[in-house]
Amino acid sequence: MKHYSLSTASVGCVFLFFLMTLDGLSQTSSSKAAEIRDYMNQAQKALRANQPNAAAQAYQAILRLDPGNIEARANLGVVAMSTGDWSNAAEDLDAALKLQPSDSRVQALLGLCLIRLGRPAEAVKLLSAAFPNLEDPKLKREAGLRLLSIQFETGDLDKASTVLATLQELYPGDAAIS
Repeated sequence: MKHYSLSTASVGCVFLFFLMTLDGLSQTSSSKAAEIRDYMNQAQKALRANQPNAAAQAYQAILRLDPGNIEARANLGVVAMSTGDWSNAAEDLDAALKLQPSDSRVQALLGLCLIRLGRPAEAVKLLSAAFPNLEDPKLKREAGLRLLSIQFETGDLDKASTVLATLQELYPGDAAIS
């Protein structure tokens, strides 16, 4: 079962992205799975209490138990995003993307980090791949707006008009999309 949510915080485009997937835990021992669940719950409680350092520690504990846990790795990146640590966020999100290359949420979040790091050429590739597949409306809007901006700035007007049309259809009346 997957649960996802996204909330926008201050500092422009900072995301707090809660991923929780306990699929695959059956492959681990039941005590290890219980420990991972406990850490995941601790992380979620810390995030709700606006304690990103405590959440990061819980996700790091999960990764010590299960280095291939994409949810913990991606969430660690999101926590870094929420604190403005774009370099570490990009590193963690890139590691998560290597574990699951088709995850459009992670592609979009990494793309947004890369924009903050001044790497728009890399960002546009990730955002272009992710945008059509995103289901979270807030993430899709933000990814679309950033993609539109880069495409417009680089003169890729055909692609920009396609993204703009999609955004206008999905978010009618949104003042940022006109």
